[in-house]
Amino acid sequence: MSSKLFALAAAISAVVASFKEGCAQDSWNSTTDYWQHKFDPNDPYAAFVADYHNTYATLRNHAGFAVLHCTDERPPLSAFDGDKDTLYVKVPVKNVAALDGFSQNLIDMLGKSDSIKRVGKYEDVTSSCLRGLAYDNKTYDEANWDKAEEVDVTFYGDNQPNDMTKVLLYPHLNSPLGTLSYIKMISLFYGLEERAEEIYNAIVENYRCAAANVQDRLMNHDYPEGAFISVVEKKGDDFVVWASDYWATLVDDAGGHLVNATDGKLIEDEDQGNSWQVSARSEDSIVTKESWAIIDTTQYFASPDPRFNLAHEDFPDRLNVETYAAKSGIDKDIYAFQHNNIFLSDKATNRNLKHGPARPDYVLFDIISIIKPEMTKDIYSTRFLRSIDNPNDELDQLSDASVCYPSDNPMAALNLTKCELPNWATGYHSAGVKPNAFNRQDNVQSLALGGNASGLSGGAKAGISVGSIVGGLLVIGAIVALVLRRKRSAKKPEDKPDVEKGKVRKDSHSSTST
Repeated sequence: MSSKLFALAAAISAVVASFKEGCAQDSWNSTTDYWQHKFDPNDPYAAFVADYHNTYATLRNHAGFAVLHCTDERPPLSAFDGDKDTLYVKVPVKNVAALDGFSQNLIDMLGKSDSIKRVGKYEDVTSSCLRGLAYDNKTYDEANWDKAEEVDVTFYGDNQPNDMTKVLLYPHLNSPLGTLSYIKMISLFYGLEERAEEIYNAIVENYRCAAANVQDRLMNHDYPEGAFISVVEKKGDDFVVWASDYWATLVDDAGGHLVNATDGKLIEDEDQGNSWQVSARSEDSIVTKESWAIIDTTQYFASPDPRFNLAHEDFPDRLNVETYAAKSGIDKDIYAFQHNNIFLSDKATNRNLKHGPARPDYVLFDIISIIKPEMTKDIYSTRFLRSIDNPNDELDQLSDASVCYPSDNPMAALNLTKCELPNWATGYHSAGVKPNAFNRQDNVQSLALGGNASGLSGGAKAGISVGSIVGGLLVIGAIVALVLRRKRSAKKPEDKPDVEKGKVRKDSHSSTST
């Protein structure tokens, strides 16, 4: 049965929730419940846990513990068994610091980019919105924090040391949709829980409908089988091969198979997920032999010097087919290189893929575009990845605050796709929250080793069809919030390149972040 994706340009109104009036002046142990919208504290799929009390909520994720209170009076530590490291935050917050791209994008998606008063190093900011705000002296980079207003809370990413005075987000610890649920957690600080729920559900539907269309094509022999993909990052002379549920789920939902380099050195990391370290030049490794395609997330394009202090003509050349092998150290004889199936994450500033966790639907579409390009042709342009043989595939990097999500209706700026579900896709399923949600057979052979490019066998098709219908997908109009949880500058650089001098500044070596 046929299925297709459509471009959608429609505004969807967002409902904004807030705290009931009068909380600030009430006592911390008031009997009035001031929370108008609550996330289920027992949701086994959330990336965080919020336990609600009338005037405060305790918030836990993998990294820490915070108490959000709407009263001027703090609840005592004895009320929730807190300790000296407990982080108190009076909500709703007005001003925040967001030191990583993930939190910056989530806050922007809530329509609250104007609340971000501090960011990290200017050269590390790839959000067009935040770069524009910094240029307009509305937010301040690290070198100019003394000029910024005081902030109520600081969000930061997992590439920085743990700090109990800040709120830490782990963008790759959970599944794609589990990571996206951080938008709900951040919304608690603003009193925008209902808005976050609506945005989250819309992206979930976008993601899962695309995954269902992939499954439909597989069931009807209209999708390549055996698209084995390795997600790597260069480390010295070796590659780190990612094996986390985050990447396994994305690749599986795109109809591919993640290559786990079990013949390499296991690197256990509870923050980033496990990975394997292998030689980039080994002709006998699982990665080099089985990879039909390779997604290389290495920041080859990054410079040790502040990026935006470089003159435009001094930007390093983007890697292409001729230069990639020498730079990466990869063996030129492997299948992925011979067929130009190498995809780099330097489409923007080579840090743009770090914004991917905020839009897992876009990352999924990027991978689908790699495996079955005609499926997204004319209705979607890749946001994060570009082919090694197309170094000019890029968008303009803007420094323009006008591209920020509108505060009154951020849903209108999500740029979702309109997706037609296959007829069999009824009920719910676990695409986006765990690998192999459709129970596909795992004994397929990589296309790099001569696997079948036409689709599944009849037996596999029948098995998947039954499992998929039982598991199901979202019914149109009934989006389910399922995510995987692990409980446990304003100074403008004085020597900016000329491309940033005007109202809207473009850099032909960069692209707009999402």
